[in-house]
Amino acid sequence: MATLINNTYSVDEAAAAQPLTDEQLDVLRRSGFVTLPSIAPRSEVIRIDATIKDLLDRKVGFKEGSRHDIVDPEDGPGSDQLTELVWTHHYAPQLHKTAYFRNALAIARQVLGPDAAFAFDHAIYKPAFHGAETPWHQDEAYQSDANRGRQQIAIWMPTTDATIDNGCMRYIPLSQTRGVLPHRPFNDDPRVHGLQCIGDFDPSDAVYCPLPPGGAVIHTARTLHSAGANLTPNPRLAYILVFSTPPRLNVAPLAFEWLQGRDETTARRRQQWLRRGGVVIELLRRARRGRHQARGSFVRRVARALRRLG
Repeated sequence: MATLINNTYSVDEAAAAQPLTDEQLDVLRRSGFVTLPSIAPRSEVIRIDATIKDLLDRKVGFKEGSRHDIVDPEDGPGSDQLTELVWTHHYAPQLHKTAYFRNALAIARQVLGPDAAFAFDHAIYKPAFHGAETPWHQDEAYQSDANRGRQQIAIWMPTTDATIDNGCMRYIPLSQTRGVLPHRPFNDDPRVHGLQCIGDFDPSDAVYCPLPPGGAVIHTARTLHSAGANLTPNPRLAYILVFSTPPRLNVAPLAFEWLQGRDETTARRRQQWLRRGGVVIELLRRARRGRHQARGSFVRRVARALRRLG
């Protein structure tokens, strides 16, 4: 039977850059996720919400593949079942000059150690009434470097109310202890960006985590999670910050077969953009964000971008 986490909090509470309590750390390490009543001031969350919605309304990032629909194989300009905008701060740098970013970075370094650094950010939007369910998955299943591994956490903050009816986060407790389970592209369609866990788990074990704007839930890279469809008349928007430790060589290469042979619509669109001059913009962006990233990651990302040009 599904479980509900229901915190008591003041939505106007302004979070200071404070570490997690010992109890919160224990919950995160034991269960694979933990909720926070507040991680950013309400006034700031309102500004973040308006900023990201403006980017989405203008369809920023579509040509370069940063904006895509997670579950739509066609992934056209009008796709809006489950919209994701990756590298959101590329289009609104002020997002990293917020209390939310400072607080999230402080927590990441408390959880992962002092070398933890910003990895990437993304926004996920579920429109009213037809926002699609987010497939069950583990974040580590998306990692494509077989020779290097890293520890990672995601800090998921809704900028609107996140409820069971509009698609709040839900988790399988202790799933982070089982390694990376088998995945496949959503609906087994290689054109789709989203992955879907097909390993052995029971969705009825899910714990639901409704949150107010400015609340947060933190999860590890191996914690199995999902979010339901939006069945309400109001959209649901979340802004997620991801942090990781510096990559380390794996003792044995870890290759995920579900990442082989994919033909993502968004990846093809991105490759075309890079070939048409986007690689210069991409290299400048990566140079700017290098101060937030783990040492050496910039060079590897540049090399991958150049390889894609073939």
